[in-house]
Amino acid sequence: AIPSSVKSIGTNAFATCTGLTELTFEGTPDSINGIALRSCTNLKVINVPWAEGEVANAPWGATSATINYNFTKGEMKT
Repeated sequence: AIPSSVKSIGTNAFATCTGLTELTFEGTPDSINGIALRSCTNLKVINVPWAEGEVANAPWGATSATINYNFTKGEMKT
């Protein structure tokens, strides 16, 4: 999970993170670089609490991932 205190995610922030399969944002960052998740080749699900288009550049280089917009914490898998 990316905590709500994170306001920006830069280029290749998740470089070589091939083990990451799901990512959940707890808040809405001001910006995410267009290729921040490019190296996450096994990333399949990105959960975000914001509406589609609210943060630019989706899916941020994670071309195999599905984005769940308007995701709430109560929907998190245990």
